[in-house]
Amino acid sequence: MAVGPFLHILESNLLRAVDPTTAPDKIRYLAQQLCSSFVKLYLYAAHDVTLIPLLMTLGIFDHKWPPFAVDLTMELYQHLESKEWFVQLYYHGKEQVPRGCPDGLCPLDMFLNTMSVYTLSPEKYHVLCSQAQVMEVGNGE
Repeated sequence: MAVGPFLHILESNLLRAVDPTTAPDKIRYLAQQLCSSFVKLYLYAAHDVTLIPLLMTLGIFDHKWPPFAVDLTMELYQHLESKEWFVQLYYHGKEQVPRGCPDGLCPLDMFLNTMSVYTLSPEKYHVLCSQAQVMEVGNGE
């Protein structure tokens, strides 16, 4: 629940970036158009209490509190010949192997498939939160 909506945004942005039919002016940065050219960089800022669940989801949490101003970098690559897409993660400047991936250069479909377990669309998030509120009200009687 803590990072499911963010993972949904991340998944959408990755899929939009690799979709050859996506017009460059349709690629967005946090629901705000940066420019009419292809967006090559997305920046997200979060507190440590958000970063920890994200690191846990990615399977790279080292059980240490994130240092101040730490960075998590995700790079998207396309193989020149096969045209296959890959994701590479760096946390605090060190390459990481995400959960469900064979090594640091993870096929995008494998990465997205592993993360799909934790991804929550805004609609599903709203439904789950509404159910929790109803359960809390019902238990207080």
